[in-house]
Amino acid sequence: MINVIFEEELGDPEDDINENHEIKTEARVSSVPHPELNITTTAVHPNIVVYNRVPKCGSQTLSMLINQLGRKNDFLSKAVFEANEKPERSEADQRAFMKELSDLAYSKQKRVLYTRHQYFIDFEELNWNDGDRPVYINLIRDPIDRFKSFYYFSRYGNKRAQDAGRTKNQVPAHLMDESIDDCITRRRRECTEPIWHTVPYLCGNDKVCLKKFEKTIQITKERIDSKYLVVGVLEQLKGTLGVLEKLLPDFFAGAVNQLDLIKNDTYTVKKKDLSDAARDYLAEQTTLKLEYDLYYHIRTRLLEQMRRLDISPEPIL
Repeated sequence: MINVIFEEELGDPEDDINENHEIKTEARVSSVPHPELNITTTAVHPNIVVYNRVPKCGSQTLSMLINQLGRKNDFLSKAVFEANEKPERSEADQRAFMKELSDLAYSKQKRVLYTRHQYFIDFEELNWNDGDRPVYINLIRDPIDRFKSFYYFSRYGNKRAQDAGRTKNQVPAHLMDESIDDCITRRRRECTEPIWHTVPYLCGNDKVCLKKFEKTIQITKERIDSKYLVVGVLEQLKGTLGVLEKLLPDFFAGAVNQLDLIKNDTYTVKKKDLSDAARDYLAEQTTLKLEYDLYYHIRTRLLEQMRRLDISPEPIL
């Protein structure tokens, strides 16, 4: 198993938000309304927003955007990064984090958007006062695209690091140039048992969240529907920002236009295309199959928010 070593404060390098994404036919956007979904379409005005960012899901781009919006919209953008930090938190750590958030908002006397790589923490279970409980947001991406980005990032890093003469080189030399197709053919664990990344971030610190079970996916769906205001998808980034503009205007006003001003040099370099056979294997014979179940739920939820808010989806390639 490969452990990612992130390079700098503000987070892990991400893929080009404009790269082409190959989406399976059955995963294409549906215009069918889903009135039964538990979603919010009314603006809210919390004092604290938490973005517990998922690695390799556009979080560097979104973090840079949040920093810029903090200056424009007069809120505190608090982005915390520690090299080799583990995202799981003990109960004591969770309570300490809750106090940190509360103290931060009180001491700064302004709204706070807190960004960090960490698993979901249920503030309700920790008995946070209902009146000022933080609001959660997040951003994910197509599971195979995320896996592909993580795989090659572990080997070659991103363009920013490459331009600075830095490389990742986190794998043995004989594996550096191995493609994902070759990795699958050789049935190496890196590709047959993909790291369980996205689900724990959205599920939480409970032991079940680390298990690669269908039950874990159902628990995660329930937590997303009841605890997250918005979970966006990278393939609909401008739509995600459009929803955030309308639901969290104190933080995200002007986000869509601001996105065009961000220089994107954090995309993973030297990525190789996957064969259809490799994509089918990852989607159908690994735990990415479970991640796709969650991904489709999140995307359906987002598209329903967009539909109700009259935000047009971006084309699916």
